[in-house]
Amino acid sequence: MKQLHFLVKDIDEAEAITHYMETLGIAYERTHVTYKHPQALEERHLHSTTLLEEVDIIHSGERGLMIGFIASALVSFSLYNLLYGQEIALIVTIFAGLVTLGFCTWVGGMIGASCDNYRLDPYHDQLAAGQCLVMVDVTPHQEQSFLEKLNQQFPDRHVCGESSSIDNPFEGSMHLHKHTL
Repeated sequence: MKQLHFLVKDIDEAEAITHYMETLGIAYERTHVTYKHPQALEERHLHSTTLLEEVDIIHSGERGLMIGFIASALVSFSLYNLLYGQEIALIVTIFAGLVTLGFCTWVGGMIGASCDNYRLDPYHDQLAAGQCLVMVDVTPHQEQSFLEKLNQQFPDRHVCGESSSIDNPFEGSMHLHKHTL
């Protein structure tokens, strides 16, 4: 599934776009609105992003996991060679590898907990200035007709970005903005 991003000037326009999307058959759960005042989204019954969609815990945790596999292999290899011939070498090696893997994943998640999600990061300054980001999940076969109908109703709104609806640890910058929403 593909996620299309629309940057709009205020919450009124975000509300109009999301309601129009519902008339096009886009389910409420497939639209996500990010705004610096989440209570305003709740008052207008807009589907806001969850905390996990706003911060980068999952994405950075996945990166930490990948680094952890490499670090775990290095630690395990080093310890096994250091303890070779000892009765406890295998148990210590496995334990140290698992601890290293878990630690790297945890550190990645903690770093991500304080940063904007990599999907929201390009819009950090606009969101801080009070604009809204409307994200909609569409299937590849409905994307073209959806965009045509949306452009007829809102001719000045165009897709300002897109991403996969599945987290990809290889996407996004290594430099993330501090989460401020």
